[in-house]
Amino acid sequence: MKKKVIGKILFAAFAAALCAGAYFAADITFFQFGGEEYQETGAALFTSEWFSAMLPFGLILLVSAVCIALDVLLRKLLYKKKKLPVGKTGITARDKRKKRFVFGFETVRWGVMILSFALLIYGGRLFGTVFTNVQLPVFACPYNLEQLTNAGCYYFSHLDVLFSESWQAILAFFGTFLVCAVLLGRVLCGFVCPMGFLQDVAHEARQALHIEGISLNEKMYAVLRLVKWVMLIIFLGVGFIGGNFCDFCPAAAVSPALAGFKLSLGLGGFIMVIVLVSGFFKRRCFCNVCPLGFILGLTHKLSLFKLKKNAVACTECGACYEACPMGIKSIFTEREGKDIKKLDVTTSDCIMCGECVRRCPENNALAITFCGKKIYNADRMKFMKQYAPKPDKYAPFRGKDKP
Repeated sequence: MKKKVIGKILFAAFAAALCAGAYFAADITFFQFGGEEYQETGAALFTSEWFSAMLPFGLILLVSAVCIALDVLLRKLLYKKKKLPVGKTGITARDKRKKRFVFGFETVRWGVMILSFALLIYGGRLFGTVFTNVQLPVFACPYNLEQLTNAGCYYFSHLDVLFSESWQAILAFFGTFLVCAVLLGRVLCGFVCPMGFLQDVAHEARQALHIEGISLNEKMYAVLRLVKWVMLIIFLGVGFIGGNFCDFCPAAAVSPALAGFKLSLGLGGFIMVIVLVSGFFKRRCFCNVCPLGFILGLTHKLSLFKLKKNAVACTECGACYEACPMGIKSIFTEREGKDIKKLDVTTSDCIMCGECVRRCPENNALAITFCGKKIYNADRMKFMKQYAPKPDKYAPFRGKDKP
């Protein structure tokens, strides 16, 4: 009982510190340019001005790399001291099997993410135009004036500014946001958001370096859900009390710098370090607490994209839960409904990354659908091909010369 009370007190203190940090974010400097903070136009790529604008982001990458290296070193010392084999402290051992390249949903997703990252940061420069009346409900930082579209996150984090606009502007904003949310939902998180792309790159870097990740249990996911609610309150309400969420937002450290805009960073710079380090060890960790993603997910019942489950084909192996970066347990526990062969297991947290479908070993047990039509479904043969050894074309000739 005492542990629960202590836990609640600690979380309340953490929430209060987070709220206070959001309010005073402008006064908490992570990186500051000397009198040449924000500029109206971005510098040309790979010039001295552009590299100067990249200094805050470069510092974030450096601090993140140091934190990752320290974590790896401390864990190795812990293993050596306690003589623990890999995997005994909640750290997942790496899969030593070599995956074979299979063109499909995952390849398309990466292609869309890379294209979206380029367009949302360099779109205006590439095409010489900016759609100022179009606001996608994903990160496209307002400090980057060379992006292709505006971002819905600005008005959601500055509702006081939105409500001071004309009723036509308010209706246009919520109308276009709702249309995007219904048509795509959190597919925008899994396919379009640059913050999600950076986290996936960090995850792939960890796998390439053969460093163990960290798996979260249900209690840890419960803590992340509480953090998400705190972030949501800050996101929607800090503008009404005189704060500016942009000073607190980690995304502000990415788009302006990459586009060549000099921008001093407050608390958002520290949070971006946390995003990269946590995303390195736990895939899409920040997506679990992202307030804008949660708002997008509220339309999951109306969204045209769905995650469907065939409870008859499901063997409850739990592979989908282990693979899900959002820790959605109901994907494999849900077994009741009007049609158990077409259960809708889409939740507000699902980012439609397709990991649960890719890792499912049972035919058609899980599927992602659009307007009721399957666009990606679990396939046993594809699952096996991912880990099948590469064929040895010289195998038939081996040993023939031996007597």
